[in-house]
Amino acid sequence: IISALAAGALATALALSACGGSSSSNGDVIAGISYIDGTGLHQMNEDIVNTGKIPADAHTVAVRLETVTLLTEWPDELDSQAKTLAALFGEMAKTLDSDNPDVKKVEEATTKAHDGWHDFSHDVWAYLAKEAKVTGADDSHGYE
Repeated sequence: IISALAAGALATALALSACGGSSSSNGDVIAGISYIDGTGLHQMNEDIVNTGKIPADAHTVAVRLETVTLLTEWPDELDSQAKTLAALFGEMAKTLDSDNPDVKKVEEATTKAHDGWHDFSHDVWAYLAKEAKVTGADDSHGYE
């Protein structure tokens, strides 16, 4: 379900980005962060930490997260942070790229990626709210 919602969000945001004008770069940003936010990384990290069990699709999710993070055209002020996050997703994917991954290493890498994602998502949505001139936006990113 989460994958379907993420794919829908990505398709919608890509359609919005095709409208042209200055909103096209914001549409790309919305598409990228909506996909990243919708992959279930939070729950995956919780499951690995709490049960020690690695979801069967964890490697695929990590590779896709890295790919989307690298291919999205982030604004200049978010680009460095995006590259750092992509590296964390890459490290997560590397720890999962095995028939028998080391659960402790996976837990560490997933937690780092998860923490980096929280910070990045907050910063991206704050950027978008500022771009949209939204008033009354709070500092919460909804995952406390």
